[in-house]
Amino acid sequence: MDIFGLTPIDAALSAWGLNCSQKLTEFFFNQTFLGVTAFVAGFVWSLWQSVREVNFKHFAVFVVISLTGTILFIPHKYQQSSVKSAVEVYGASKNTAQSINVTLTNGHTIPTILSFIGQMADMVSIGTISILDAALSNNAKFLGDPFGPQKLSLQIHQIVHAPLEDVHLRESLGDFIYAQYLPSLIMYQNKTPILYDLHSLSPEKFRYDNSQWDNLKLRLGTLTAAGPWARIKGTLSQMGIRQNNLDEAIFASIIRGQIQAGENNWPWSWAMSTQTFFPYIMGWANFCVYVSFPVLMLAIVIVRRMGLFLRYAEIFLWVKSFYLTSAISYYISLMIAHLQAQTSVQANWFWDYPHYAVVASVLLCLMPVLTLLGVHQSFQLINHRT
Repeated sequence: MDIFGLTPIDAALSAWGLNCSQKLTEFFFNQTFLGVTAFVAGFVWSLWQSVREVNFKHFAVFVVISLTGTILFIPHKYQQSSVKSAVEVYGASKNTAQSINVTLTNGHTIPTILSFIGQMADMVSIGTISILDAALSNNAKFLGDPFGPQKLSLQIHQIVHAPLEDVHLRESLGDFIYAQYLPSLIMYQNKTPILYDLHSLSPEKFRYDNSQWDNLKLRLGTLTAAGPWARIKGTLSQMGIRQNNLDEAIFASIIRGQIQAGENNWPWSWAMSTQTFFPYIMGWANFCVYVSFPVLMLAIVIVRRMGLFLRYAEIFLWVKSFYLTSAISYYISLMIAHLQAQTSVQANWFWDYPHYAVVASVLLCLMPVLTLLGVHQSFQLINHRT
């Protein structure tokens, strides 16, 4: 069976977690006497409790748990074939899950039952997301590029508010802004220019040197024809959003960004960090869930409390819900993006005011908390009824 995840990063970390889980199992039960010691301790304790209380329920529970572990979980393992991710299947990715997995570990043996349960849960989530993607009226699919539009908006926002890398272009643009453009804008509006969105850069509207601006437009056009800027039109088209006066909006944003350089942009940088690291969070969560399973088996054999198993199942189900909650965050964010587009005249909202991207990051943090509460309440209800 292939190991399948949402992104190459979380898929590789999940595969590594399964591999480490198998290594721990072999260490406990094959290479050391820790597993045997746990079974002996559980046997003696359960037998002593049964004799003391004249009730063999404790010993019967120990026998059931022991047989379940020795028959289903401990002996069964198989060779992992490959590691894949939904992003590789439905979209495009610079890295592959298989290449990342190779750098993490050279082991390929994983536990059969644990891997099967984990993969079935992941496949159900990814299958549900693919159905939701198919129902979208645009081509901005979550599985093709999770949070791709949001990260593009935030990346361009950072570029706009950072000094231009081309020193000569930065100096020429600075001379134009402070020697011609801002004085003309102040004369035209008789107010502080930073308070206004500088959408139009027409020399007919503002009195400045037309030839100098034409030269700057050519140089800025060359700059924005590559890199993240070049992906704006395609991304907006995929999202089904109109693109009015896109070039003018880009030039105006660059000028505004140079004027407002140094302002506090922490909400945007925080949102970018959240979306960049969410595959790592999902991957490490899966890793911890898988690696902790052998330790959980030893604890259950000794103490024979099914509450431990139910708590593990609760955490397991919560971690496996991360794919769906992140997709829901993405879809809600796209809805807000369309609302922003409808209320904006220019396309510069996409990178100057990417509020929809910040909402996606807030939901990325909030949805797991709500899911944890929901899963916990569900298991509490199950415990109460049983």
